Amino acid sequence: MKNIGLTDSPATQDQFGIDRYIDGLSKFIQNCETPMTISIQGSWGSGKTSIMTMIQDRIKNRVIPVFFNTWQFSQFSLGNALPISMIKVFIDKIAGETQESKGEFFKRIMKKTKKPVGAVLNVLARSISGGLIDNIISSKDLENNDKPLGEMEFANAISNLHEILQETIIEACENEHKDRVVVFIDALDRLVPGKAMELLEVLKIFFDCSHCVFVLAIDYDVVIRGAAEKYGFKLNDKKEAEKGRAFFDKIIQVPFKMPVVEYDIKSYLEEGLKKINVIPNDQDLPKYQRLCALSLGTNPRGLKRLLNAFLLLNTVRPVSSTYEDSSKQALMLFGLLCMQQFKENIYNLIVRVNKEIADNAEKILKIIALLTADNSESLAVLNETYHTDIADEDVSAFGPFFEEFLNIIGINPHRLDFMLNDEIDPTDEQLQVLGEYSDNYMVLSDLLKLSATTANEDVSAATKSFRVEELNEKQRARFEFWVELKKIAENNPDFISSGMRFTKFKDDIWLSFASGSSKVGLTIRQARRDKNCFVHYSFVKDFYAKIYSQKDDLNKETALPLQWTDLALSQRNYSVNYVIHDVPFDNREKMQAVYVELIDALIKMKKCIAKYLN
Repeated sequence: MKNIGLTDSPATQDQFGIDRYIDGLSKFIQNCETPMTISIQGSWGSGKTSIMTMIQDRIKNRVIPVFFNTWQFSQFSLGNALPISMIKVFIDKIAGETQESKGEFFKRIMKKTKKPVGAVLNVLARSISGGLIDNIISSKDLENNDKPLGEMEFANAISNLHEILQETIIEACENEHKDRVVVFIDALDRLVPGKAMELLEVLKIFFDCSHCVFVLAIDYDVVIRGAAEKYGFKLNDKKEAEKGRAFFDKIIQVPFKMPVVEYDIKSYLEEGLKKINVIPNDQDLPKYQRLCALSLGTNPRGLKRLLNAFLLLNTVRPVSSTYEDSSKQALMLFGLLCMQQFKENIYNLIVRVNKEIADNAEKILKIIALLTADNSESLAVLNETYHTDIADEDVSAFGPFFEEFLNIIGINPHRLDFMLNDEIDPTDEQLQVLGEYSDNYMVLSDLLKLSATTANEDVSAATKSFRVEELNEKQRARFEFWVELKKIAENNPDFISSGMRFTKFKDDIWLSFASGSSKVGLTIRQARRDKNCFVHYSFVKDFYAKIYSQKDDLNKETALPLQWTDLALSQRNYSVNYVIHDVPFDNREKMQAVYVELIDALIKMKKCIAKYLN
C-alpha cells in the first residue's frame, strides 16, 4: 500500500517559491566577513529548520558545516549542560572525532593554560572530553582544580581557551582547504528563554572567532525574554525593553526574518491536497485556499497538521450520495479543521453546543449571530450564557475566516441580526430564513462531531464549572428544577439525552432531548421577558402534520390548553406548547408547584403524543 500523509521532516527543496532568499543567504554566508552571526527569525513552524537545511545542502562542499539541534540535546535532560554539549559537537567536528585527535586538542589546552585554567577545565573540558581529560591532567592538578579562581585568573582561562579554539578553527580550515566553519544552531526558540540566553552568551564568549559564521534559528521574543530574565529589566517598560534589543543587536549582526508573506501557499496547499488524494474541482480549490489563508496563514507545520487531520477524517467520513454532496462536505470538513487550529476556543463552543442541540439548530444560529455582531455587548452575552472567555481580539481575527466559512455552508450572518433581540418576535420572512439556515446547518452537524476527534481538548469539558453553594436562592431553586428534569430524561427509556445545561447567569432553564423512535425534540424553558414557563414539544414538519390532524383529540386526552403552531405557516419547526402565565419567580413555594405542574404536563404530552406517532 502506498504511504500516505505528510511528515514534519525539514524540507530539502523549496516548496514556497522563496528560492531567491535561500540562494542569497547561501552566497552571503560563503562570502561575508568573519566572525559573523546571522539569525533566521520566525514563529514556531514557519520553516526555519527547512531553510537552514537547504542552505547547508547548498554550501556543504565549500565550507566546514556543523549542525547543532538544541531541542534534541535538551530532551535528554542536558538542559543545564547545553552549552557544553554544543562545544563538544563543535570540537568533534573541527578537532576530529577520534580519541587521539581530541587528546591532542586538550594537550594543547593544558600546554597553553597550565594551572589557571583548572576550574574551567573541571567544569567545561572534562564534560567535553568525555573523561579523556583525566588522562592528561595529573591527580595533583585535579585536586587543585577545585580551588576557586580569582577574576583575573578566570578571565585568562577564558581567553586562553578562546585562543586555542581560534587556532584549531584555522588549522581545520587549512586541512580541509576551506576558508570558514559554518555552525547551524537549530530550535533555539524551543528552549526556555533562560537557556537560550545561556547558549547565546557562550557563543559570544568562546566562539567569536575569525573564519566562523553562526546561523541561528531563533524567535526574537525568546531572546528578549531571556535577557529580561537574566538582567532583571521589565519588558512592559519601553525604556527598559530597549536593553533587550541592545543585547540582541550585540549578539546578532545580521537578522533575517522568514519571508512568510511571500510564501506561495496556493501551490503548497494544492500539492499537499494531491499528496493526500484530494483533488478539488476548479470551483472548490480557491475556497480551500481562502479558508487556509484566513486561518492558518503561512505556517508550514500547521498546514501539515491540518492536511494530515483532513486525510484521516476524510477517510472516516461516510460516502455521500452524490459527488457534489461529497465535494461540499469535504470542503466543510476542511474548514472545520482550519477553525479548530485557528481559534480553538470558538470551535470548542460551537462543537459543544452542536452536541447539545439534537435536531434544533437555532442555538447555533444564535451563536453565529452573536459572533458576527461586531459589538462588545453581544460578545458579553455569549460569554455569560455559555461560560466561555472569548476575547474581542479573538472575534476580530476570526471574522473574515468565519464569513468565508459560512458562505460555503450557505448562511449569511447579517440576515440573523434579528436574533440578537430576544424581545422581538421573528417575522414570517425571518422564520423562513431560520428554517432555510437550519437545514443548511444540519448538513454540517455530523461533520462537527467527526472533526472533534482531532481536537486538542475535550470539548465536552469546555464549560466552566460553578459551585452549587455559590448560587443565590432563586438560582438554587432553578438549579433544583433542572436536576429534577434531568432525572426524568435519564430515567425515561424512550428518550435519548442530547443536551442538558443549567445557566446560573440567565433566567432560562432548558432541557432538550430527542426521541429515538419519533425524531422529535423537547425543550422546557423558563422565559424571562414575559414571566412564563412552558413545555415546548417540537417536530419536523412531516411528523407535525400527523400530530396536527389529531390536535383536538390530544387537547381532550391531555386535558391541557395546548398551543399549536399554525401548520399553514412556513416555519423552521413546528411545536406544541403548554404555557403557565404570570409565574411567581420570587416565591419559592409557589415555584415548586409550578415545577410539578410542568413536569406533569411534560409526561402527559409525551405519553399521548407517542401513541399518535406510533
